[in-house]
Order: sequence, then C-alpha cells, then structure tokens
Amino acid sequence: MSNKITTPWSDREVELLNQYQRRGEMHPYTCPKEHDRETILVATNDGWVCPDGDGYTQNWAHWGSVRRTKAEDG
Repeated sequence: MSNKITTPWSDREVELLNQYQRRGEMHPYTCPKEHDRETILVATNDGWVCPDGDGYTQNWAHWGSVRRTKAEDG
C-alpha cells in the first residue's frame, strides 16, 4: 500500500489538505523553485499549485495529510 494519494483529489481532500497546510503541525508542502521566501503550496482538485504563479504543480500528497484529527470530528 502506498502512503501517497494522487490527483484528482475530491473537494473534501482539497479542503483537508489546505487545512493541513494552515495547521502548522508538520512542515507544509512548499514550492521547490527559488523564491524570496518559502512559498506554501495550495491544494486544488488537480493537485498542488504554487501561489506565486511560477507554474509549479505537484500531483501527490502523503496520505497522512488528509487524515482528520479527533478535534476536527467534534
């Protein structure tokens, strides 16, 4: 079993991946291209995109990045 999920991602997976990026519990997915600052990727149904518009995309994420926490389940 792979520990990665690949695109296309469901709307719920996109929501959870973007929550993961904001939580700060682990290092976020970032653009590997050179920027003036660390550029945190944004999840879309078609994969990660760089918000700086440099054209970088990534079509996978670690499965653990979309797991819900007990706090989120209420």
